[in-house]
Amino acid sequence: MDLLSCSPNMMARFRRPFYKKIALPTKTSTPTKSGHGFWLYAGALVFLGVFSSLSISLQGVSTTNFFSLALKTFGSFVPSSWNNILQMNWLELAQVMLETFGMAFWGTLVGTIASIPLAVLCSNNLFPTFVFRPLRLVMTFIRTVPSVIWGLVFVAAAGLGAISGIAALALYTTGYLTKLIYEGLEDLDRMSFLALRQLGASRFQAFWYAVKPDSYSVIISNSLFMLEYNFRGASLLGLVGAGGIGQTLMYYIEWRQFEKAGVIISLMFICVLILDSLSEKLRKLLNSHKIS
Repeated sequence: MDLLSCSPNMMARFRRPFYKKIALPTKTSTPTKSGHGFWLYAGALVFLGVFSSLSISLQGVSTTNFFSLALKTFGSFVPSSWNNILQMNWLELAQVMLETFGMAFWGTLVGTIASIPLAVLCSNNLFPTFVFRPLRLVMTFIRTVPSVIWGLVFVAAAGLGAISGIAALALYTTGYLTKLIYEGLEDLDRMSFLALRQLGASRFQAFWYAVKPDSYSVIISNSLFMLEYNFRGASLLGLVGAGGIGQTLMYYIEWRQFEKAGVIISLMFICVLILDSLSEKLRKLLNSHKIS
């Protein structure tokens, strides 16, 4: 149809700006926050507090002088003189402290090595549901059981000693660290992985070239966190005979030698501070220099 033969109405339709036909989005007013949600959460918190306190029994507890007795007991852990500190067997304390750190280190190392492939299989952005759902269920069961209970199991199976403690820490680290790593992997960008899959790469090849370079910081930072946690856990495993300084600490507490127990607690506190500062420096180093 020739444009000169068009009617005036049709010519006006062609001259009409095209943007008038587009419905531009209008600003919608954001709903104001109401206070009903706050009172709902507050009521639920009060209900849980009342419900949970029904099963707490105060029989046999002196509520009048409870805090004074607690402060008196805490004060007995402070050494009264330097002679009591110097008379302790520091060589034995150094040996059990090194054993505790060794348990934490090897338990974390073995658990980290085992958790990396399991975390990849548990990632919902890398594998289908029938793969990661059963594995997540198994990992949930492993970390539900405390490391002290796993220590009792391995002590009953393999006997007393640090090997049972290392096995307990490694198993608990596997369950806990797997969750931390696969949650970190799920937060990574998935576009590179999908692009390689579209080009014909296998899941392993796509993970190796697209996900692995960005996963180092996730794995190392969470492993350092687990090393700090396992050092405290290794101290408790000595209470059940699985090695570590906890066994010496329990001996002093049972024989009412609270001053020596206070020295051991202070040593544990200093070691935790050193591990915390070292891990913080390593995390800062990872953030400033990415590992490729």
